[in-house]
Amino acid sequence: MLYSSTKLDIALHLYRKNGFREVELEKDLEIIHGNFVREAKDRIEHNKITDIIITLPTQQQRVLEALLNLTKENKEITSGKLYDAYKLVSKGDSVTYRRIFDFINGAKKLIRPLNFPPATTPGVGYTIVKVNTVKLAVINLQGNVFMGQNLADPFTTVQPLVEQLREETPNIFIDFHAETTSEKEAMAWYLDGQVSAVVGTHTHVQTSDERVLPNGTAFLSDVGFTGPYNGILGMTRENVIQRFLEQMPQKTMFC
Repeated sequence: MLYSSTKLDIALHLYRKNGFREVELEKDLEIIHGNFVREAKDRIEHNKITDIIITLPTQQQRVLEALLNLTKENKEITSGKLYDAYKLVSKGDSVTYRRIFDFINGAKKLIRPLNFPPATTPGVGYTIVKVNTVKLAVINLQGNVFMGQNLADPFTTVQPLVEQLREETPNIFIDFHAETTSEKEAMAWYLDGQVSAVVGTHTHVQTSDERVLPNGTAFLSDVGFTGPYNGILGMTRENVIQRFLEQMPQKTMFC
């Protein structure tokens, strides 16, 4: 089976976004067209990950490095050879999923829930961005009700930070990733008048309860999910349906 259905698809997609010509995959022969290989070799120096690559998760970096190793050796690239090259680059550590914690500390616009354990969790729970002359603080929180994790209380965790940020900007946006409407609504009322908006995420379907609370804080229970219209939560519907039919774990395949 061609590697393109998982790691290589991601790599190809990212290369196309960054200006490479459209390429096709010869699935029957399991060979990647030479156009992509030549473009990749021209744009990226061998043995050096450029700025485009360095921001990617470790897994994608290794796939692309494996590709470059094969092109340097002028080998025909098949799925088996690419996987062997990938294992060699990985030195036996076969990464099988995106490890955000491998690069989150260097990603200025990526934050994680503020109420994760600060001593053991990489990244930060808020950031301040500047739009023209306006400063906007963005905070991410995760709820505790029905979320399967016992995190620090989001209410008492966020309050001191809000007070601190208000000294720098009155514009504070909170993304509250939580399961229940009640927890999200309670957070909005708790911070009414202290932050600009509390917007919920996680439950995938946009709600119609948008409003501005008495002291000026905007609230929406859930902003909804953005993803492929013909998929199921971003995954191919066939795999999700099969999981319900068989009640067995299925390989996650994203649209």
